[in-house]
Amino acid sequence: MQQTRETISIIPNTQTQEASPPIEEKPFALEIRAIEETWVQVQIDDQSKTEVLFKPGEGNSYQATHRIELLIGNAGGVDVVFNGKKLERFGVRGEVITLVFTHQGAERKRAEERKSP
Repeated sequence: MQQTRETISIIPNTQTQEASPPIEEKPFALEIRAIEETWVQVQIDDQSKTEVLFKPGEGNSYQATHRIELLIGNAGGVDVVFNGKKLERFGVRGEVITLVFTHQGAERKRAEERKSP
C-alpha cells in the first residue's frame, strides 16, 4: 500500500494580487408621465433636488446609478415607468407621497420618514 502525503506551505504568499476593477453598476431608468397637474421633487443619486410642475400630458425621464427619490404632490396624477415597465399608481388624487427607487425597485416611505426641507 502506497501512502501519500500532502505538503502545505507555511511561507506567506508575498505576491500581490491585482485588485479587480470595481463593478460598474448600470444605470436604471425612471419615467414620469402626468395625467393631472402634479408637482414633483426629484433627487437623483447625491445630486441637488429639483422641482417640476407637470401639466397633463407632460413628463420626463431620469437615470440614476444608485437611487432616485421622488416627492409627489398628487400621487394619483402621475404614471411611473421603471426600467420600461409601467407601475401601478402609488396613491390617490391629491395624496402626497415619497418614493425611493433603486435597482431593486420602488419603496414607499411613510409620512413620518420624510425629512423636512
